[in-house]
Amino acid sequence: MLDKIHTPLAQRSRGWQALGRLGASLCLAAMIVLSSLAQETPPPPPSADAPPREALSQDDVEVLTRGPVHEAFAEPLAKNPEAGLTVPRKPPEDIAEVAPDFKPEGDDVVWIPGYWAWDDDRDDFLWVSGIWRKLPPGLRWIPGYWVDADADGDWQWVSGLWVPDQQDELAYRLAPPESLETGPNTPPPNDSYFWVPGCWMWHDVGYRWRPGYWHPYQENWVWVPAHWVWTPSGCLFVAGYWDYRVGTRGQLFAPVYFRRNNWYATHYYSPTCVVESTPLLVHFWVRPRYSHYYFGDYYGPSYATLGLSPWSRWHSHPGHWDPLLTHYNVHYRHHDHFDYSARMSHWHSHYDSHVDDRPRRTFHDQQQFASRLGSKPSQIGQQSLLGQTLATAATQSDRPVALKPVTQDHKRTQFRESRQLRDLSRDRAKSEKLAKVDPDRGDKKDFGKDGLNPDLKGKVTDGAKVDPPTPGNLKPAVTGKSPDATLKLQTEDSAKERANQRPTRGGTLKLPKATMTTGKLAAEAPKTPSQVAAPAPIDRKDLPKMERPKTGRAVGGQSSPDLKTKPGEPKSIPRVESPKVQPKVEPPKVQPKVEPPKVQPRVEPPKAKVAPPKSEPPKRSDPPKKGDDDKKPKRGGK
Repeated sequence: MLDKIHTPLAQRSRGWQALGRLGASLCLAAMIVLSSLAQETPPPPPSADAPPREALSQDDVEVLTRGPVHEAFAEPLAKNPEAGLTVPRKPPEDIAEVAPDFKPEGDDVVWIPGYWAWDDDRDDFLWVSGIWRKLPPGLRWIPGYWVDADADGDWQWVSGLWVPDQQDELAYRLAPPESLETGPNTPPPNDSYFWVPGCWMWHDVGYRWRPGYWHPYQENWVWVPAHWVWTPSGCLFVAGYWDYRVGTRGQLFAPVYFRRNNWYATHYYSPTCVVESTPLLVHFWVRPRYSHYYFGDYYGPSYATLGLSPWSRWHSHPGHWDPLLTHYNVHYRHHDHFDYSARMSHWHSHYDSHVDDRPRRTFHDQQQFASRLGSKPSQIGQQSLLGQTLATAATQSDRPVALKPVTQDHKRTQFRESRQLRDLSRDRAKSEKLAKVDPDRGDKKDFGKDGLNPDLKGKVTDGAKVDPPTPGNLKPAVTGKSPDATLKLQTEDSAKERANQRPTRGGTLKLPKATMTTGKLAAEAPKTPSQVAAPAPIDRKDLPKMERPKTGRAVGGQSSPDLKTKPGEPKSIPRVESPKVQPKVEPPKVQPKVEPPKVQPRVEPPKAKVAPPKSEPPKRSDPPKKGDDDKKPKRGGK
């Protein structure tokens, strides 16, 4: 009976018991939910108006404003396929990365997850954040991976690559001979043409060299030529393709460094700091051994010893070719009539000589640097601000591509597709490791400089001559005119020879059906030159400002120079550098002198001066004939 008495004390006791049972149930339910989320989907990310995730754990996560550029966003091309970078430690397990709250508008923009990269300064791994990527027309991304290289514990990077979205397998070949590319051997037809480098093409009995050629550039497109990618199983061929310019190909995010190794094992991560495309190319680097671009402060001789070269000066290396640099060189030469590489090299010289003007290495330090610049920083200061919060970038209306909110359903879809990409990366690593070929295969022992199998030399003759292909539509209307049209070979008893020749590949890897593509992408690629009616207007928002460094200082709250003034040498740059750069930087001032056709008519007066001798013959008398002296009257004669 006592338990039925509704006294305040009894009610309070029963209330606490009920709350206890409810709390236990909630804890159990929470454990089940968390376990399910850990297996299926990540925890729901905070809303867009919540504080940045990095701010919640500043002691664990450090946002960097320098580091490797995600290779699916942009990657340099090597002259020859080479083995990747080797590091002395195994990378951690991949973290659970969730797509950010905003993405560039467009249905063909997908989320490609990040990966671990080696930080030489820390002697540790950092995380290359995932990216929003506008897929190149008709292509999909095959991610790279780390593989154990030897018994000493070293690990090696194997690069990712773009393949046609309908391709169902990867075919591995023996490494081609060394590239024969040495650059253009003829002048361009006009200033709107760019050089497409030559490439070794695989055929039935070996390799055939396809020479380079000139092709007119497309204002909104970057041509990535055919090339080969190294793997432990052999080399993979990547056909040439059209890609977007830096400002319109997606959104790059800042890399991060995790101070605690167990942080990423129990949490998820979502990038919140974007890398701006305009100043990106000012502080841009090439590290060919790693097949990566780098951005940020890598000035100084110590980084040169690590293999980092200034991007703007990469073209000076014999036989090297860069898709982005080639595109911007042609664009500014054609539209603005100046040397883009020389202008960017001048910027590099300034930041190389002035440590205080360089971009900061962490986002935290950049915020302090920006506060010292004030509300109206000079151009020198503006181009050192590489990072920006995603929330701020989403509110800007002058971006090359607007950022739109991402729904939770879309975020779950992107997370599932990210897991599929990681599964593909693991399958690729397992397959290529099992099929690992002898490192000596593919060198000159197998193929000579002519690219042919030595066992078949003298049995192969050239087929019909084919004109150099042109970068056109990915689905050309005319056979043999695609960017990577092959040359035919004629052989004697080719079937027998193929059976007797050496192995030509390390096997194949089946690819899953593409899921990160849309059906309307192919129509966006440039058509063949004969089908191009008129060049599309260029959107200049994503192009870097090409004015030379202004006078004045960008640090310490000093007054900023007037950006409308005529570009000149900054006071901070030593005058000894001026003669090296000025002749290349100011071609418009030199062009008026390059008008010999208009001056040549003035050189013709010497011809008019030579004309008087033509009138002299009448003044001359013929030599006297014999007997004429007798006819002349003699002095004193009658």
